[in-house]
Amino acid sequence: MVARDPNKPKTRQAFDDCLSWEKVNTPFIPFTRKWERALERRRQLIKDGGKKVVIVAIWAKGLHDVYDAYKVAEMLGYRNDSSNPRKRLANHVDEYLVLGGISADEYRILAIFNGQGEQRNITIRVPRLTGSPILPDAFMTDVPGRTAREKLENEIYRHTGIRGESEQLLNLVGVMSGAFSGPWPFVVAPTHQD
Repeated sequence: MVARDPNKPKTRQAFDDCLSWEKVNTPFIPFTRKWERALERRRQLIKDGGKKVVIVAIWAKGLHDVYDAYKVAEMLGYRNDSSNPRKRLANHVDEYLVLGGISADEYRILAIFNGQGEQRNITIRVPRLTGSPILPDAFMTDVPGRTAREKLENEIYRHTGIRGESEQLLNLVGVMSGAFSGPWPFVVAPTHQD
């Protein structure tokens, strides 16, 4: 995954362009660590006519050049009472910016969730946690496995080579289910594939 302009300098203006949703290429990829927020963004992209909209789950533990968008927005003077809705501080809670991109050989993509259609509530069980996240429908039909958990395990293995009950699986299910509210070591982002 690469930012639209990965070689552009990391400047105050570049941060502002990304956070205020200017139609300008920046060196950042924005992510959220909230599954529901990623689903909302996906729905909006589809409503706006987006095709092949996917959610990509990323393992961010140890990832360098990650910025807390809320702190950056505060530094830029964003406020919740701003008359410009694009410069409201609340828009950047639980959002992160990754500088440049994420190299494929880092094996940080955990899962890609496809689907334009109806979403289903699915039960996923891992040790000490049972969740019922909403999933894009194609994930349940296109990914091999009998259960949602097997499908997630297979998807993580396909992208990372990590099998079975891993730290990545447990954290992914926890965040997707809304069980975790702290800063967990991965982020989720909606992406439009061309």
